[in-house]
Amino acid sequence: MKKQLVLVSTLISVLAFSMPVFAASPTAAKALTPTQKAEVTSSASQLLSSGAVSSQAAATAVATSSVDIVAAGKTEEALDKETAAIYKGMDDAKKAVIDAAATKRNMSAQEVIGNYIKADKELFDLPAKIEWSEALCMSAVDDKAGSVNCVLSRPAVEVSKELIDLVKKTNAEYKTMGAFQLNLQGRKNYRKIDTAIAVSGVTDKDTVANFKAYQKVGNKLVAVKITSVSKGAIGIQVTNSLPVIIVRVL
Repeated sequence: MKKQLVLVSTLISVLAFSMPVFAASPTAAKALTPTQKAEVTSSASQLLSSGAVSSQAAATAVATSSVDIVAAGKTEEALDKETAAIYKGMDDAKKAVIDAAATKRNMSAQEVIGNYIKADKELFDLPAKIEWSEALCMSAVDDKAGSVNCVLSRPAVEVSKELIDLVKKTNAEYKTMGAFQLNLQGRKNYRKIDTAIAVSGVTDKDTVANFKAYQKVGNKLVAVKITSVSKGAIGIQVTNSLPVIIVRVL
């Protein structure tokens, strides 16, 4: 019964282009252990003291998301299998809602259900799966506590190609990984979102120095702040919903 109630609630949200992730979330997070809780506290403290973020709420959101992604993140293959099963079990009316959201967000039905973007092997050098899961991720909006769900969309192919071209003009050695757009549930306005996204291909040996994120403003690339990096996760601070491209530089 609980699973059905959550499913109905999520479908209503999807119809309003808001919360896209199913509760019975394919990437349900396990409860953090005392060690993981201590890691969140330590990471949040470092984020705040370093100036990577500007509030305790932002530090907590990024640190918690990163630790949870490390603890319970799943591969693209696992997500594909689980979201396909969820879609198959829907009636036609529910499928129609998902299909409409998929068209609007330039994604597959499976990606809408799991709120992830599959690795694009045609476009990117180091194709990565990008995910924002309500089960794994938290956000701080305008430095305030109280997580709001984030909604991923895939940029149009021509938009991604423009970003890739600009990246290569900046440095031909940079390796593109993937692109996404980020909005808040219900299309709420914001000045800044601090969160972490799950990005495949990020290892436990990587640091912030290994990656850059950019948006195209006019005809130029503008850096998007990366606040943290841990295995499978990149902390990011966005100030608008323009498409973002993730790049490996080292």
